[in-house]
Amino acid sequence: MGNPQRMCLGCGARRDKVLLVRLVAEGGRVIVDRNFRRPGRGAYVCPEAACLERFLKSKEDRLKRIFRSGQRLSAEGLREQVSQAAGWGVER
Repeated sequence: MGNPQRMCLGCGARRDKVLLVRLVAEGGRVIVDRNFRRPGRGAYVCPEAACLERFLKSKEDRLKRIFRSGQRLSAEGLREQVSQAAGWGVER
């Protein structure tokens, strides 16, 4: 059997889970889960900047729905976290 597949929230492509960056909601913020071990509902984006930008343009209520959270979620600092996890070096 193959590797688990997940869908990118930016482009909608299905890829092996290990090729994507996992995001989780923690303490009212969306953060990167580098080790795929943080508790809670995870969401995935491709490690390409364009996919992250599409995801970041999501409306706030979409973030709440994705993570099944009743509270407001902030994606502040997420661009830098994903760029480090993906090995791009910080852009912008």
